[in-house]
Amino acid sequence: MKDPALLEYAGQGLFRVRIFPIEPHSEKHIRLKYVELLRSDSGLVGYTYPLNTEKFSAQPIKSVSVKVELESKQALKAVYSPSHAVEVKRNGNYNAIIGFETSDARPDTDFQLFYSVEQKDIGINVLTYNDGTDPGGGTFALLASPSAEIAKKKSHGKTLFCVRHFRLHGSEQ
Repeated sequence: MKDPALLEYAGQGLFRVRIFPIEPHSEKHIRLKYVELLRSDSGLVGYTYPLNTEKFSAQPIKSVSVKVELESKQALKAVYSPSHAVEVKRNGNYNAIIGFETSDARPDTDFQLFYSVEQKDIGINVLTYNDGTDPGGGTFALLASPSAEIAKKKSHGKTLFCVRHFRLHGSEQ
């Protein structure tokens, strides 16, 4: 009783969608749902969803919504998106729902999500980046996050610091 649709993998990261029928001058709403197994690298897992449509169309997209339902067999620690402002709702130590919504937008970057898993009470991971212009320099992000159960307990204050630039060989700027 629903209209048929076909989603095909066309190669090189390209998917083709055929939706039937679309009447002239009408709209069809598309909801894509899939499951993907992600690899862990030293307890840090990254996910990228191709959202950059700027090179394909100059027209803004009326509504963009990304919802990630995250389920892990190990306790989740930090959940972080360097590309978009996301809302994170945790459901215990092993599940989280991450959401991003916007309207009338021209997405110019892909959606990126990182999360860490750790057996210990506090998970610590480091992301590094060097664009190649300074062989001894670069930037990094330090993700430190307690488990959901530890976070519920009363904290005794926090110390935050920021490093703008560093050298891999030890001399800090």
